[in-house]
Amino acid sequence: SDHMGIGESGIRAYTHKVNLYVGAYKIITEVDFSDYQKTPLLGRDGFFNFFKFIKIDQQNKEIVLEH
Repeated sequence: SDHMGIGESGIRAYTHKVNLYVGAYKIITEVDFSDYQKTPLLGRDGFFNFFKFIKIDQQNKEIVLEH
């Protein structure tokens, strides 16, 4: 599939089913991978929507995820 980013620049990505483990919690989802995007990104659909509460504290480099 094609994804549009900032500046309307598109990249080609390929969808794969994956199992993600966060602590003892297992998430079964799909992730798009691309040779053009070096930094993996997790977003609302397929990751954050599995949690009831999310806190990102960038200053202390901490993420809190509550199921």
